[in-house]
Amino acid sequence: MARHIADKWQTRSLETADGTPVVWSEGPGKYDGMSDPMTIRAKYPVIVFCGYESWAILYAWTGKEIEKTWISD
Repeated sequence: MARHIADKWQTRSLETADGTPVVWSEGPGKYDGMSDPMTIRAKYPVIVFCGYESWAILYAWTGKEIEKTWISD
């Protein structure tokens, strides 16, 4: 994840995985997960980190922190 703060970029690794995962963005909205929190209501676009035919994790920025929920296992 990267965000621009005071003319600098702050980066943070959210997850690592074996193999070749894919990452994509989805629009704001309600996302039902399998873990706590079970539901995320995202005001901003979200990131999905996915190992095909295996698992998927959704990350949402709240404006203060990142919420995470498993959407497939």
